[in-house]
Amino acid sequence: MDRFNRQLHPDERKWAKDNAKEFAEFYAEKTGKELTDEQAQRMLLASGYRLVDDMASKGVAGDKYAVAFISANAGSLFSATAEERRDPGPLGGPLTPEQRAMPAHNPNPQLGMAAGAGLGLVAVGTVAPVVATGWALGTAYDYGSDTLNYSSGLSDSPPDVRKSVGVGGIFAAFSPMGLTMTHFGKGIGAKIVAGTYNAGRAGTASFGASSIYSPDQNPGLAGGLGFGSAALSPIVRYAVPGRVGIFVDSVIQITPGSLQKIIENSHKETK
Repeated sequence: MDRFNRQLHPDERKWAKDNAKEFAEFYAEKTGKELTDEQAQRMLLASGYRLVDDMASKGVAGDKYAVAFISANAGSLFSATAEERRDPGPLGGPLTPEQRAMPAHNPNPQLGMAAGAGLGLVAVGTVAPVVATGWALGTAYDYGSDTLNYSSGLSDSPPDVRKSVGVGGIFAAFSPMGLTMTHFGKGIGAKIVAGTYNAGRAGTASFGASSIYSPDQNPGLAGGLGFGSAALSPIVRYAVPGRVGIFVDSVIQITPGSLQKIIENSHKETK
């Protein structure tokens, strides 16, 4: 078994268990909030998992105190090269402890359901890993966007995990049509062509998802914003490498829904 392939090494899981009590004390000192040993262990598992896997890092946000504790005390554990973080490894089978731990410490049960649904779709990826990954990401991004809209007052509708899973399914259907950035060659022109194609594919998926699941919105605007956010993704990843780039890219993929609400709400006010 490879050390990093969407799962933690047994030594890392054992470390999380052995250090759960100490982390709970550290967390209480920093936040004033009490954790059980089990809660502390799950937080360490989830945050450690995010450190070694790109897909996991796109899901529910990790805890900064858990990351700080891991960095200060885990030595060489929970580390991976960029190539290892990108490699999904073998998919399928039951969820690992760290995958199950991902949404556990989040106080929003609906968000936990969305994260669990996304990870569950990745788990069945032995049949269609590209589709499963696209479905998981589509679900996470849509739910994140709806949560942002509702919490900021842009929308009166609370996030709905069933709707987000449906939107994720639309994006999953388009996932096999994606191209790598070097599909036409390694030159800048070839990459622009591949990036433009992928952006068009994302815009089409956004148009379809809006038409089906948000009929009150302008699907053309949704498609345009989806195209724009997808076009920015490779630029951001190139300009801002590493975890910061991943975070910025994730934020960009979530914001089109909010931008659409702002534009449409502004248009209604001018009438």
